[in-house]
Amino acid sequence: MIKIIGILLILISSALIGTYFLKRHLYYVEDLQMLYKGLTMLESEIYYSKSPLPIALEQIGIRLETNVRLFFIETTKELKKKTGKSISVIWEDIIKKNIEYTYLTSEEERLLVSFGKTLGYLDREMQIKNIMLIKSYLEEQIQQAINYKNQQAKLYQRLGILGGLLISIILF
Repeated sequence: MIKIIGILLILISSALIGTYFLKRHLYYVEDLQMLYKGLTMLESEIYYSKSPLPIALEQIGIRLETNVRLFFIETTKELKKKTGKSISVIWEDIIKKNIEYTYLTSEEERLLVSFGKTLGYLDREMQIKNIMLIKSYLEEQIQQAINYKNQQAKLYQRLGILGGLLISIILF
């Protein structure tokens, strides 16, 4: 009886590990989509509303749903403190501080840091072109992540279960 309970626990835990890796990837896709949405909102704020940057970033941060919003909200808070730091320095600090709360990779971190170096310094048209460039990169990343998820979703779950079976066979 104890062996059966042990086998069931191993199978359940290994299946949950497979599900964990799948969920982690789904959260990554969601963060990419929220970042894309945030940049789209920033683009429209710059182009149509012509709002000051702190107000635009704050409005965007309020509307986003995942921890990606921290990039925008925390930057707004720092800008309102008027410490004398440049926007690029504030943006880079905020990205590096809050990237761990998202599922974004170091590649997206580098992209966001480089984006921050142009934030507020270029004229309106150049900022919009820069945002469009980053959005096209994100579109590609989102598509690749979705394709990867579609290919690997069942594989993660099946490998989890099969790995649990293998462990159960070896141990018992």
